[in-house]
Amino acid sequence: MEFAIRKSELNKALDKTLLALPSRTPLNIYKGILIETDDQGTIKLTSSDSEIRIEERIKAEEFEPGKTILPGKLFADIIRTLPDERVTVSSEDNATAYITTERSSFQISTFEADEYPSLDEYEEDKKLKINKDTFISLITKTSFAASKVEARGVIVGSLIDISDKKITMVALDGFRMAVAESEIDAENDTNAKIIISARILNNLTKLISDEEFENNDITIEYNEKKANAEIITANSKIIISLINGNYLDYEKLLPQNFKAEVTLNKEDFKKSIERASLMSADGRNNLVKLRFTNDNLRITARSESGNLEDNIPVSVSGADIEIGFNSHYLLEGLKAIDTENIIFKYDTSVRPCTMEPENGGYTYMILPVRII
Repeated sequence: MEFAIRKSELNKALDKTLLALPSRTPLNIYKGILIETDDQGTIKLTSSDSEIRIEERIKAEEFEPGKTILPGKLFADIIRTLPDERVTVSSEDNATAYITTERSSFQISTFEADEYPSLDEYEEDKKLKINKDTFISLITKTSFAASKVEARGVIVGSLIDISDKKITMVALDGFRMAVAESEIDAENDTNAKIIISARILNNLTKLISDEEFENNDITIEYNEKKANAEIITANSKIIISLINGNYLDYEKLLPQNFKAEVTLNKEDFKKSIERASLMSADGRNNLVKLRFTNDNLRITARSESGNLEDNIPVSVSGADIEIGFNSHYLLEGLKAIDTENIIFKYDTSVRPCTMEPENGGYTYMILPVRII
């Protein structure tokens, strides 16, 4: 196998395929990138971590058909350091590969190409067509709230609930829940619920932010029975494993009754919580206390390092309260809201509260921290 290509083109394709390389894996073969060159001069780069598989296609300037597997991170690091000139990659004995430019030459060990895990052929079942920017927004507003603990089962993923010409994305971790929704095109007439790893969704945002998706809708084909999904573009194929299981009934988890509703400036609130988090960082649960009274919100934080008191004007409709929160969780929810003002709703100091933008479409539910 041999091909020659401009460094910038190869580097761009490698940046995408690296997103599917696992940081840790019991199978060394998954640390490699499968490189195949066909008799038309198309180079296919494949990477996988068993949950997501990325295939990138680029055109060679010169080529000989064949395939090899190069250690992914090392190969990408080598290409990244080269000047933007023509790069030649070749492998003859399936044990060694050569990377050469006009001024540099590398020799690296390869994996046995025939040992790369094959993939069951994808079987199309249903489709979701959605605007790229809308899909990225839904992910950005929710995926951060998914559990980071693999042992927590389905809640390491985000639920995508498609029904009645509407898509709702949900993520939760037991301490907070983010729910974002948007209308979708009338051609999406199938109701479905699928769960995708939040980590994979975050990588997807990097992939579909690429210029080849600009001003385009994306189509996600998925098969609930086969538990996989696929996104195909001009130069990319992304195959995703869905998470099997039943997600929690998020609609029943959302509180319906509140004792008070507060309207406050989002940026003032966020800046104040950022200041408070400096004082709460070395304290228990990153605790900040909020005291809502009439037209004022007092924010306090205390730790061994010092303390802070902030006051910002608000509009309170309902009962006064003092309530504690993890400042980190508050900030993440605030960053997901993009309106000037937010609506903050509370019931008691131990029941879930919510934050919403003025124009709806998003709810961030957060559990208070018990104040001792």
